[in-house]
Amino acid sequence: DDCVCAKGHTLENGQCKSCSAGTFKDVVGNHACQDCTSGKPPGSSYDGNGGTTAVCAWTCSAGFKSVGDECQACPRGKFKVARGPGQCASCGNAPPNSTYAETGGSSADCAWVCLAGFAPFESEGVSTCMACKAGAHKPFDGNQGCLPCPWSEQHKGPASTECL
Repeated sequence: DDCVCAKGHTLENGQCKSCSAGTFKDVVGNHACQDCTSGKPPGSSYDGNGGTTAVCAWTCSAGFKSVGDECQACPRGKFKVARGPGQCASCGNAPPNSTYAETGGSSADCAWVCLAGFAPFESEGVSTCMACKAGAHKPFDGNQGCLPCPWSEQHKGPASTECL
């Protein structure tokens, strides 16, 4: 005897199965589930199984927090590991003389870069930012090394962001 699938279900290998996340079926019958048209916001994913209406449930992805009907990326220096409700937590891994580099962090190990005038340095497995030495400068944030000042120009001193 033939199965006739209820709303929110489709026929698969002779059995009625729930529509998958992001799909729906609003009528009784054995035809396929359709893609949701609910306008899932950026930074979100569909929840659980599909539904019986074109408006499917969604939740904010890891690295994003709920703000009304939107998902906003965690700001630089903040992260959120799990999807779903919740606030972004503060990162704590950036060394002195650095800044956090990215929004939407999903790990407590947040990406950081050295400030202008400082370059990355690693010693015994620990990364830090060291001031550019006299005669060198770094005019931008990032993990590039310091640049030598041209011989015709002088530097402003340690941690210089420009040559004179």
